[in-house]
Amino acid sequence: MNKACSNTLLDFLPRGEVPVDILLIHQTAWAGAILQRLPKAKIYLVEPDEEKTICWENCLQVDVIAMDFHREALPFSAGMFDYIIAEFVFDEMQNPQDFAFAMFFWLKEYGHLLASLKNIRHWRILQELMEGHFRADGCHFFARPEMEQLFETTFFKETEILP
Repeated sequence: MNKACSNTLLDFLPRGEVPVDILLIHQTAWAGAILQRLPKAKIYLVEPDEEKTICWENCLQVDVIAMDFHREALPFSAGMFDYIIAEFVFDEMQNPQDFAFAMFFWLKEYGHLLASLKNIRHWRILQELMEGHFRADGCHFFARPEMEQLFETTFFKETEILP
């Protein structure tokens, strides 16, 4: 998986003493950077690998949910989060539309979903395909129209897709 753009999702978070609730999915390493940007944030960290979460178990600002979110429903209620950060999570899901709907449900009315999706039309992926290599790290690849449709059909009011 190409993670060259990994930290750019964090650039969309505000900075300062803002008390926000953040769902961070499968990116344990980002929790510290988020708390530096937002020292009053409450982070709900979902990670299938329990060993990755050990360092956060005694932190009052981080609730660790060690479970396989691919197979089990996450235990969140409606309108819980100001931000959901999900890098390449949709690529891994059996049904990305159902997961997008769940995220819409978990967000507060003016909440934000920060997500990365693999673009099947990206030149590097196309080049590798033309060379006979198919290195699929997930179940799904998306082109821009499919990305837009994914979020449009799951009731997101406004979608901005950036390269």
